Amino acid sequence: MNSFSFRLKNLRKEKNISQEKLANDLGYSRSTIANYEQNTRLPSADVLTRIADYFEVSLDYLLGRSNIRLSLKDYLTHNTPSILLFIDFESGKIIEHSPAALSYYGYTREQFLNKTIFDLHTHPRGEIKILIDEAHNKKQQVFYSKHRLANGEIRDVKITITSLTINSKIIITFLIQDITDFRKENIFTNILDSLLLTLGKINLYKTPYKKNHSEHVAALAYEIGKLLSLPAYRLNALKIAALLHDIGELNIPYDILNKPSGLTENEFNLIKEHPQFSYDIISNIPFEQPVAKIVLQHHERIDGSGYPKGLSNSNILIEAKILAVADVVDAITSDRPYRQALGIDYALNELKRNSRIKYDPDVVEACLKLFKNKLFTFKNKKLK
Repeated sequence: MNSFSFRLKNLRKEKNISQEKLANDLGYSRSTIANYEQNTRLPSADVLTRIADYFEVSLDYLLGRSNIRLSLKDYLTHNTPSILLFIDFESGKIIEHSPAALSYYGYTREQFLNKTIFDLHTHPRGEIKILIDEAHNKKQQVFYSKHRLANGEIRDVKITITSLTINSKIIITFLIQDITDFRKENIFTNILDSLLLTLGKINLYKTPYKKNHSEHVAALAYEIGKLLSLPAYRLNALKIAALLHDIGELNIPYDILNKPSGLTENEFNLIKEHPQFSYDIISNIPFEQPVAKIVLQHHERIDGSGYPKGLSNSNILIEAKILAVADVVDAITSDRPYRQALGIDYALNELKRNSRIKYDPDVVEACLKLFKNKLFTFKNKKLK
């Protein structure tokens, strides 16, 4: 690759282009270009074709070779682990490939070079040809498709197509990324999210006035957690806990939950059991994080005045402290059987008055910042 390093440096100097400008134009760092010119780092095949296009030179010239197939074969054999195909624009025939392509598709080299790109796709030939034409016109195109392997297996793939001209011949490069497992995981995640959302709403027939309450609390809690720099896995646990935090109200009589006047002491004591009921319902679900414990603690207060355990300060999980604040804000700003919504200013003043008393001051500060700077708003809800 000494020829590449030498020619890249010469091309840049001939065009009077600085390393910094070249890096910016190609979307790389200046140090990356410097490493290429010093031959201390080798570019991927995709980068190589982009550089050739940028300087409007052939790939064989850039590599310092006279035979483009030998150039590509030598370069790909030594320098890329990616699944990369070089396709003749007119016929769709595979004219070269990276070693990883043979391993992935399961063909011998002889078999592979007798195939066209259309043989790999499950979509009709005409659809793929249209995408190739668009890629040639736009120079680069990204799309999703399905490819068939030699054993008949169908895989989901993300494809980046780049068009380049070599010795007046149009060549299309296909960079293939297998996303089958990612899509399966994504589908599972979407199903899980829908299931959790459904569980969070399962008690709506008892508390219709709480429509969207769990989603509102989850959304606000998540944003507070982000401001407090919670890692992604803890944010995810917080979101799940918020969606499920009131599921225990299923065990509370309808008449008590919807009473339009004040509760008796016995009725309120029963209401205070709902975090424990929620915990009991979800504690056997094998979440990776302490979701059930967060739910159990969401009515605890840092001064020990909360319920059901009367925990205080460091004995309360930070996620539960966040959930408590988000729950209070949505509750105060929503209608209840015994009162109308009190408005966002009332809710935020409640947090200010009880910061360092009932509510964690860092959590309160983060929540206030979200509303003060208009970084958050509830969906499907007009605040007074």
